Amino acid sequence: MTNSPANRKGAAASFANMHQMLSELLAKIDPNGFVEIREALRAQYRPEGVEGHVVELLADLSWRLRGCFALETAILSRGDEADITATVSNLSRLSKYESRLSRDFSRYSRMMQLREKNRKKKEARWAASLARRKPCTSVIQ
Repeated sequence: MTNSPANRKGAAASFANMHQMLSELLAKIDPNGFVEIREALRAQYRPEGVEGHVVELLADLSWRLRGCFALETAILSRGDEADITATVSNLSRLSKYESRLSRDFSRYSRMMQLREKNRKKKEARWAASLARRKPCTSVIQ
């Protein structure tokens, strides 16, 4: 089973080095980028309750995906012909890491889009319900 907890732990351990390199690289090239991404996602989705955690996950995934492109460039620029095997190996691991991040980002994105769609439907039902009601005609207004 590929989604068993043991396999997920193994995947996390195998990507720990990649995550460390990404974190260091992103801290150098765009130290405020994560905050900007998070605030943009908060403005887009307007999270309520637990949705805030999902938005934090989306921001983290988006931030790391951004770092994958920068790290790929760094690996290619420092790779030399004598160390082509290590360069190819690093690029392969980075590709797997990026795929995993992309899958997770897509999943959480769809989740938030469905929540937004359901929220809009709920608001439309409330508005229709209020429109059907007769205005209050009491003396005390």
